[in-house]
Amino acid sequence: LKPKPWRPCGPFGGAAARRMGELRWVFVENLGTRVNWQTIKRKALEALDGATETAVRGGRMDRQKRAAVIEFQSESMAEKVKDSFDGFHDKVTSKSDDDRWKAYCLSEEDSSEKMAQAGPVGGGGGGGGVERTS
Repeated sequence: LKPKPWRPCGPFGGAAARRMGELRWVFVENLGTRVNWQTIKRKALEALDGATETAVRGGRMDRQKRAAVIEFQSESMAEKVKDSFDGFHDKVTSKSDDDRWKAYCLSEEDSSEKMAQAGPVGGGGGGGGVERTS
């Protein structure tokens, strides 16, 4: 099976992306080994200019895969957070100056698929497991 291409948010997602479902989920990968759910949620709310916690509808994080998926109230919120997260360098939790977060807007179905496909990133040990929140 050939993996599906991941569609960007906003107008670049096109009509096909819209038919697949709302792109309200942001998948983030290449997280630092010490990043936790609260860090991601706080940074998302900062990207939304101090929106209330109700803007984040849920999400989950897999520390072994160094990846997370976050659900937002709207596509525009997801787009804004994706733009803020993509290329972000977390000096506190990254082991290397080259570690940059990668972020994508996805549908609910694609976000689950992308999380399942994400493989553990080399190196790093630490904590493990999946954090689920709502």
